[in-house]
Amino acid sequence: MSSRPLLSTSALAIIVAALALALGVTEASANGLGEIRVADAPVGSYRLTVATSPSPLEAGDALLTILVQDEHRFPVLDAAVSVRAAREGEPLGPPLSARTGLVANRLLYAVTVPLDRPGRWQLLIRVEGSAGSGELPLALDVSPPGPLRFLGPAVLIALPSLLVIAGFLARRARYHRESKQAVSSHLSSKEGTP
Repeated sequence: MSSRPLLSTSALAIIVAALALALGVTEASANGLGEIRVADAPVGSYRLTVATSPSPLEAGDALLTILVQDEHRFPVLDAAVSVRAAREGEPLGPPLSARTGLVANRLLYAVTVPLDRPGRWQLLIRVEGSAGSGELPLALDVSPPGPLRFLGPAVLIALPSLLVIAGFLARRARYHRESKQAVSSHLSSKEGTP
């Protein structure tokens, strides 16, 4: 039997790309947290940088990450940060608390915001701390969910089984091919013998 790998590098790359698309990973960004919506905006005595993920935004849960800095650009980690959201023309919903320590970068406040319908959404980010308080309004356009977004969990659950089946079929095909070659070689060597 051959010692070739079961899956080629290109086949593995295709599987990883398909899985990423199915799970809604559509864009890599420099900050690793999605699309920067506001950079270094003055809000009261603070400066805010806000990013959203996934990018582009689709109806469903969105991760909002917020960097809060003081006037000297030092991170502020003891502020109370909240987000209120509503579709344009509707009253804002209740405040959702953003907290540090929820994403890999411990300097960022993070909160999951349910953007359950496509359309234009209004967010109001509020910061309160020892240097005072301030609010930042933010408008976001939310697209309908992509067709593969709902397949994500199903693909994730089925992928290991599909890989096992594909591996089994590939081994079986190789075994049959090698068996035919061995029989053919054996028969041709017998034909040449008197």
